[in-house]
Amino acid sequence: MKTKYVPIAKISRPNTAGAVMRIRLVTLLDAARNKPIVWVSAPAGSGKTMLVTSYLDECELPCLWYQVDEGDADIATFFYYIGLAANRASPRNRTFLPLLTFEYQKGIATFTRRYFESLYSMLKPPLALVFDNYQDVPTDSPFHEIMREGLSSVPNGISIIIISRSEPPPVFARLRASNSISFIGWNEIKFDLEETKTLILSKRLHSYPDALLIEFYKKTEGWAAGVVLMLEQMRSGENDSEVLHHHTREAVFNYFAGELFEKAGKETRDFLLTSAFLPSMTADEAQELTGNSLSAAILAALNRNHFFTERHFTASPVYQYHPLFREFLLFRAENTHSEKQMLELRQNAAALLERSGRIEQAAELMCKIGDWEGLERLINTCAQAFIVQGRTQTLEGWLRTFPEEYRANAPWLEYWFAACRLPYNPAESQQHFEKAHELFRTVEDPAGLFLSWSGVMEAILFGWGEFVQADRWIEMLEELLRKYPQFTSPEIEARLATSMLFALTLRQPHHPDIGTWVERAHNVAQRSTDIRLKSYIFVYLELYYLWIGDHAGAELVITDVRKWAYSSEAPPLAQIFGRIVESVYAVHMGQHDTCRKAVLEGLQIAATTGVVVWNSLLFSQGAINALSEGNSVEAGEYLQKMAPAFLASRHIDACLYHYNTAWD
Repeated sequence: MKTKYVPIAKISRPNTAGAVMRIRLVTLLDAARNKPIVWVSAPAGSGKTMLVTSYLDECELPCLWYQVDEGDADIATFFYYIGLAANRASPRNRTFLPLLTFEYQKGIATFTRRYFESLYSMLKPPLALVFDNYQDVPTDSPFHEIMREGLSSVPNGISIIIISRSEPPPVFARLRASNSISFIGWNEIKFDLEETKTLILSKRLHSYPDALLIEFYKKTEGWAAGVVLMLEQMRSGENDSEVLHHHTREAVFNYFAGELFEKAGKETRDFLLTSAFLPSMTADEAQELTGNSLSAAILAALNRNHFFTERHFTASPVYQYHPLFREFLLFRAENTHSEKQMLELRQNAAALLERSGRIEQAAELMCKIGDWEGLERLINTCAQAFIVQGRTQTLEGWLRTFPEEYRANAPWLEYWFAACRLPYNPAESQQHFEKAHELFRTVEDPAGLFLSWSGVMEAILFGWGEFVQADRWIEMLEELLRKYPQFTSPEIEARLATSMLFALTLRQPHHPDIGTWVERAHNVAQRSTDIRLKSYIFVYLELYYLWIGDHAGAELVITDVRKWAYSSEAPPLAQIFGRIVESVYAVHMGQHDTCRKAVLEGLQIAATTGVVVWNSLLFSQGAINALSEGNSVEAGEYLQKMAPAFLASRHIDACLYHYNTAWD
């Protein structure tokens, strides 16, 4: 699915027009950049983001800006969006950062290092890579380990700036111990007296006596949010600064914001309460949600007056309320509107977000309000794209929010849930694919029937266990094809051809129709641009031809494999599958040196990319080759490596290990 709108506020830096330049902190940040990582931490509303953006402007330092949020707890989401940000920052660079798909999961540390190496190579120094709102990711998320790995080798000319309300997580201890991080905290960030005076002048208020300014400074203690709110109070002729010393900063913010909110006109109050339901917005989106034709003017004025409203550098201005301000507005909305009104506002906001293509934000809002029909519709439009992007954790999270009875009776939701579980628990995934298949049969949905059938076959394959299960599903497909002789799309034909070739090759190589399926699968592989699909098809074709003794057919497959799998542009999984096919063919033909070379190349690709999921099979091929050649020393080395690599639950792995060990 192609989204109509990318959440550009996430990967676009805020605008700092009219910000007060603080030379003291410019000097401090310059010095801090002597280390590869600068950690800027202070309480909410301290002006951290404004400080960094104004520094980048003052130094004319290009940046890649990334706004961290809770969605980055799914690390595949992080890699997806940071890749988008990198491609936007370097549009002429032909390097495309990989997606975190399932084959990388067992080698995530290696994948991360390679990813960040490629990311840094795309960026032209000098440049700052900024991560804002770092504290929003839960502390138990693997995201922090990913960041630690990625920031362990920052090249010269690239500065990492992390903005957070909190200190670095414990997993950053190694970076701290290696003296890789400079810290700028609350004591440095808070406004001093002269900066407070400058801020007041920048707001174009009338002058105040020094004694009053000093008292004002003491009350706010240099807290940027407090300064802005107090200035607004003074503008209205009121001054209730005593509250600053008696509450938490969040409570102070809510107190002053409430006072000012009540003084605003009803039209402005209604606009703020309604627009706050959008995490970020263009003026047109705000107008659509609020019905206020002055939306653009209101947002521009809020941003111009630094009233907790950021504007991001984008082609069309995108506005975003400061988290404290948005939290206050949503709280006020809950206390102002009835439950029915709140539900309607959230539904309207979710619908607008969906139309804008902001899938994650729309889905989260739908989950919150229990809009199950809307969420089901949304998932059915985006699920395949999320799976391709490796973002199954996010998708599965949405699916788990459905009431169990609802999901259990929705065939496509069962299908998508099965697809999410496939890389992690094939047996569980198979159960859900089978359940989906039953539901699709009830509603007579041929596309769903074919895809769930293929899903069952893929689960059997990924389980690498008892292939005998495939027999009844082979018969079931034949029955389906009699009822629905036409495939509903080329994609479904490709999936079916691949799955059926797998099933017949491993279970029924003498099936009367296997020749038809072999030809169909070969045609799919020839015209498909999906390298992953090609990889699976050629593995099964090679096995089929070798097992029936058709060496000429196997040679044709090898010729095709060498065209695409040995290209440096092929993804790592395809390159590794190519070596597996080569090694299987070579050992059958007694070409021991060729087999040995293919196995070593496959293992090297796995080690450098993190795609280690097929290492057990490569070790097995290496052992088979060595045993066939009579080289027991080399065979023993491969078996020793294979022992910890195979999973006992994957019966074929265990079979190959014990068979080769017995042979040795």
